[in-house]
Order: sequence, then C-alpha cells, then structure tokens
Amino acid sequence: MHWGFWNPAGCWAWFSGWGWFGPIFGLILMVLFFVVLLWVIKRVVDIGSKTKTVTSNNDSEALRILELRYAKGEISEEEFIKMKKLLGGNL
Repeated sequence: MHWGFWNPAGCWAWFSGWGWFGPIFGLILMVLFFVVLLWVIKRVVDIGSKTKTVTSNNDSEALRILELRYAKGEISEEEFIKMKKLLGGNL
C-alpha cells in the first residue's frame, strides 16, 4: 500500500509535494472547521434562549395587564389571586 509518494531523492514524502505548507494548511482547515462548528452551536443555543425570552416577555405582559385590571377594579381580589397563580406570578 502506498501512503505518500516516492520523491526523486529516493524517500517517502508525506506532505505530497506541498512541503511545510501541507501540515500548516491542514492545521488551518482544522481550526476553521472547529470555529465554524462552535459558531453553529452558539447560534442554536442563542435561538433557544431567545425563544424563552419571548415567552417570559409574554408572561410579564400578561401579569402587567392582570395587575392593571385589578387596579381598575375590573376583577375581584380572589380572581386576581387565582389568575396570578395560573400565570405563575409570585404572591
């Protein structure tokens, strides 16, 4: 089996004629691959955290509206406490 190529000097050349640029190029490609991989993972994690933030913003908006309705007298204290528990608000 032949893993490299036979150069004119009579020995195996493992860099396939690229000299020292071959391993350096391979290292650059490997670093680039891991940078892209980490970037993709970060983007996926960021998308997940943005989804949770939107949900928590909606919950806080609902609590704000509930408190406003209670302050205006549109709902009773019992209704307010019941709805706030349903929305996950602290009492």
